[in-house]
Amino acid sequence: MPNLLSHCFIAAILCLVPWTASAGDYSFTIGKFNETKHSEPTNRYINGLGQGYAWMNGLLDAENKERVYCPPAKVILFTSNYIQLIEDELKAPLGGKPYSLTSPIDPVLLIALRRTFPCEKKAK
Repeated sequence: MPNLLSHCFIAAILCLVPWTASAGDYSFTIGKFNETKHSEPTNRYINGLGQGYAWMNGLLDAENKERVYCPPAKVILFTSNYIQLIEDELKAPLGGKPYSLTSPIDPVLLIALRRTFPCEKKAK
C-alpha cells in the first residue's frame, strides 16, 4: 500500500506542474532557474525550498508519519546539492518526458529528493 501511495503522490505532483504554470501566477519556472541558477537570489530561493522540505520531513517524523524522502542520517544537504539534484532531474526526468520551461521548479526538487533518497518500506 505505501508503494501505491508513493506513486499517487508523485502523480499528483506531476499533474499540478502544468496546471500551476498555466495559471500564470507562478514566477519561478524551470526556464528562470536555468537562466539564474548561479545568482544569489536563486541560491537563496532553492536553499529555502530545500530547507522547507527538510522541515516537512521533520514534522512528519514528529507525527510518526512516513517521510517524503529519506537521506542518510549524517548527510547534510547544501544549496549546491539541491541545485545539482535539480539539474540531474531535468536531464533525466521522471517518466522520461522533458519538463516544460514554464513549469515551476519547486516540484522538480521534491521529485529529485524522493528519487535520490527513497525511503525504505516499513514492514507491517
